[in-house]
Amino acid sequence: MACSPNPEEVTLQGSGATFPAPLYKRWFLEIYRSSGDLTRINYQAIGSGAGTRQFREGLTDFGASDDVKKDDLTQIAEARKSEAMALPMTAGTIVLAHNVPPLAQAGKVLLLTRANLIDILLGEITKWNDVRLTTLNASLRGYEKDIMWVRRSDGSGTTAAFTKHLAAIDPKRWTKELTGKAPDWPVPGIGAKGNDGVSAIIGQTPGTIGYVEFGYAGLSKLAFAAIQNKHGEFVRPKRVVDPNDPAHTSDEGPHEGPTPDQIALGSAKLPPDFLISVADPATKNAYPIATYTWMLVVKDQRSAKAARALGDMLVWGLTQGQQIADRLDYVPLPEAITRDVLAAVRRAFPGAGSAT
Repeated sequence: MACSPNPEEVTLQGSGATFPAPLYKRWFLEIYRSSGDLTRINYQAIGSGAGTRQFREGLTDFGASDDVKKDDLTQIAEARKSEAMALPMTAGTIVLAHNVPPLAQAGKVLLLTRANLIDILLGEITKWNDVRLTTLNASLRGYEKDIMWVRRSDGSGTTAAFTKHLAAIDPKRWTKELTGKAPDWPVPGIGAKGNDGVSAIIGQTPGTIGYVEFGYAGLSKLAFAAIQNKHGEFVRPKRVVDPNDPAHTSDEGPHEGPTPDQIALGSAKLPPDFLISVADPATKNAYPIATYTWMLVVKDQRSAKAARALGDMLVWGLTQGQQIADRLDYVPLPEAITRDVLAAVRRAFPGAGSAT
């Protein structure tokens, strides 16, 4: 992001989702440097629920959430007396990270069927050596440790996306009441704040399993499961796993064609309000738990300077920022979605990105 024609210092405040926080903080550092240290963007990763609330109350210049509803936009618009928009800025996947020593020692990937996942979360599978798990994971035989569930303790868009997937795969067992940013979990488990908090507990505690954004699993060097998709395939974000030979090999390296996370996120069309959902992708080879994540903005800003900086930041994130996304284990937006969102940003903030 180059300096604007009339450079001046400006600071923007944002808060919200922890899911995209590593990526956003990297973006904002790059913007600060490329602006000649003139544009400072402070971002507090406090969770989607709290970030949406702060933005609605006018405490920040933008919010960030992995779970935006039409009612959220209505309430923001009423409170801030300006048209509110939710802009998808990046996307990613949610993995079932775990700390299970027998699997690590054997160099195997944990294979989880859709039924197994629901069984664990409803408390119907409580031991790692349950026959329903050992059928596909022979390394778990003899590992009698209790399964310790780790989940978010704060209002979380990651939780909303994860529970939305559970309801999509088995709505009779995982009912609507068990979905949302802060559901009443059937198995209470261990609560932790943020994706980083969940990752820390899993990394420190053998026998645990919990859901985190893929990038956090990578940063914390956590093992994560291959999860069964709608076609019955066992999939990780970057590759399909052979259930007959689930060796714990790296997901890195060259790929032919789109990866499972890209397939998942390209499986749905963008609606006019940009609130796109991929709760249970139907496409073959798709990774099953994927989500877009949004920035929340209003058209009327506190000053022309803030409006210009915000518009430039959004354009930068949707263009140059997408190149960084893949390197940090996020999924760059599909080209068609990027095009439509950029057009909306430029309508809302005329001249945005003109100096980029």
